[in-house]
Order: sequence, then C-alpha cells, then structure tokens
Amino acid sequence: MLPIAFAQTPDKPEHGVVATPDIITALTLGDLPRLTGLLAAGADPNEFSPTFRGPVWLSSLIMGEKTMFWTMSRTSELSVEPGTNGRRGGREALAIASARGYPDVAELLIDRGVDVNSRLNVGATSILIAASNGNAEMVQTLIRRQPSGSAR
Repeated sequence: MLPIAFAQTPDKPEHGVVATPDIITALTLGDLPRLTGLLAAGADPNEFSPTFRGPVWLSSLIMGEKTMFWTMSRTSELSVEPGTNGRRGGREALAIASARGYPDVAELLIDRGVDVNSRLNVGATSILIAASNGNAEMVQTLIRRQPSGSAR
C-alpha cells in the first residue's frame, strides 16, 4: 500500500496517477524516499506545476534539491523543451544550474538537447549567468559544450 492518495484519470482508469502537489510536497520536505515512492507509483516529473510555471523536475532545481533532480532524471526521460507562454523549460533549467554552479546538471541538460546559447526572456545566456556568479568551472563547462562555430 502506498502512503499517498491516488486520483484516477479517465484515459488510464486502471492506473493511479500521482498529483503534482504530492511531488512538490516531497521536494519541499526534502523527502527522497517519498519522491522515490511517487516515481515508482507512476508520478510524471514532466507534469506541469502551476506553482513553478514549468515541469515538476524543474522545481527541484529551483529549490536547490539536486539529489531530487538526479532521482527524477534516472527514472524518467525529462522533457527539456524550451518554455513558452510564460512557462519555464530546459533553457530556464540550464540558467538555474548555471547560477547554482551545477556543471553535472548542465551537462545532462545539454546532452538532452538544451541549447547552451539560448537566451532567457531577459536576454541573458547561461554563460553570462555563470560568469556573473563568479563560477569559472561552470563557465568553462558551458563554453566547452557550445556547438562548433559558436561565438565565444
């Protein structure tokens, strides 16, 4: 028996679907065992979180829960599509990883298709964000991962 409540969805009546607030609660509490249980029960870290205006997995980076991020990345194929219409996506995740100094997270996001040179709505790139935070290792990681022929 799982320690969470399930809501049935019409398209999958035989499977319970974990609501986004359950995942956010696990992230907020830093409760890795609970998150692991939610993911095992079918929670989708790509589900949109209205609270964080992006996929649930992105909220783990916003909250600085790097271990939670890695747990979700190992259990699911994270969607790193660019954010649109005020929603956050892969480019925002790369910016957060750059600001927090998470080169390993940046590498994963880039491997999954996030463009190193993409700009946030304010015009900043992840390289600029890493540099403004004084993180030389992060800057070097991002420069090394730029596509051939990119302006440096």
